[in-house]
Parts: sequence; C-alpha cells; structure tokens
Amino acid sequence: MAQQRCKRCKTHGGKLTEVSVSPYTLTDDLWGVALTDIQGDDIEQSGRDIIGTSKYLSGDNAITQVWGEGNFIAVTFTPSAYAVKTEVGIKNLVELDPDNSALIKVEDQYGTKLRVIQTDAQGRKFESYFNLDKLTLEKGE
Repeated sequence: MAQQRCKRCKTHGGKLTEVSVSPYTLTDDLWGVALTDIQGDDIEQSGRDIIGTSKYLSGDNAITQVWGEGNFIAVTFTPSAYAVKTEVGIKNLVELDPDNSALIKVEDQYGTKLRVIQTDAQGRKFESYFNLDKLTLEKGE
C-alpha cells in the first residue's frame, strides 16, 4: 500500500500513512457469535473497497441484543505507526480498542463509506474512506 503524506506535518516527516483493513481473525467468535455466522471468508480490502459477503445475523445473541438484526462485517485495522488514536464508523465514529478491531453494522452498502480517522500526537488528523458498494449483503428471512 502506498504511503500518503500528511500535508502539514513536519514532525514525523509527513508519514502518517493510510490505514489498511483485513478480516477479523483474532478468535473464532465475536461476543459468542461464530464469525462464520457474521461474514463469509471472502471479506477483504481491495484498493478503496471492502469486498466479500456479509451474512444476515438474527436470533437472540449478544450482537443482536445491542444492535438489532442485520448485516455486519468484523474487521481489523492496521493504522499508521504514528497514529495515537484511530476512530472508525459509518455514521458515528468510535475509537478502536487496542486490538484495532471493530464490528460494523452495514444497513445499506450502496453509496455507504466506512470512515477512518487517525490522529497523531500533535493532534493532526488523516481521514480514509472505504467503499462498501461491492459487499454482498445476504438477506434475512
């Protein structure tokens, strides 16, 4: 992945780099729900797109109790080494935990972008966007 320079940053040589995204693989489940019930094994970053299959999650489980039924993707972010804070989201941004992973609810992939904001130690921000148009959202029953 190409490095992009933070236009105003001179402290670290302008090397606040683009974040990368990969499927969540830290455990076989997330909040007690098997990853295979959340998404296909084809979730990946392809340039500015996140592609693959998001399964429809329903039933009574820890995820649907908080966010309701729907389509989700579980991904891990690799922020720049200079980022001291990374926030992600579609509508509302949340700060990543130390494992740099997030569960994202995707209500409509068309025209929807996953937004990532990295902040360096001097408070400068670097924004990235990932298109979700190429996700396949399985339908609920």
